[in-house]
Amino acid sequence: MLVKMKNIKGLYIIPDYQNPTTHIMSQNGRKMIANIASKYNLIVIEDAIHSLLNETHLNPVASYLPNQTIYITSLSKIIAPSLRLAYISTPKQYREALSSALYNINLSQSYFLTEIAYRMITSGEADKLINARRKSARRRNKIINQYLSGYNLWEMKNVYLDG
Repeated sequence: MLVKMKNIKGLYIIPDYQNPTTHIMSQNGRKMIANIASKYNLIVIEDAIHSLLNETHLNPVASYLPNQTIYITSLSKIIAPSLRLAYISTPKQYREALSSALYNINLSQSYFLTEIAYRMITSGEADKLINARRKSARRRNKIINQYLSGYNLWEMKNVYLDG
């Protein structure tokens, strides 16, 4: 297998609204990734930057493989670009190294932005903004389908996961 031949140590995945295809990985696909990573002892970096847009909950790969998955999400893409707050869930063995790396690149957050995020989440305002984003995406997709439905906009070949 490629993992053994190329000495691959990990996987970087975007399970939801992958760019440029906007593909959403199925629950079975997520389980398959977790199984492969477990079998070959790979670390998985799961970039869930758009996962909050999902209307149907899909378990992240991290839920199947918590000791080998670094899960990352943010509010900047979903709530507001200026709200540059990221959340990282990482296995214990990577916490110190990740914390040091973030400190060394001087990545810190404003307490003011953190407080804004907290208030938006606890008040329900964040959910309202997420729902507005979903509604906007549905509206834009409807327009695209109305005017471009006769065109083959994207053709994916050699897809090995079931979705």
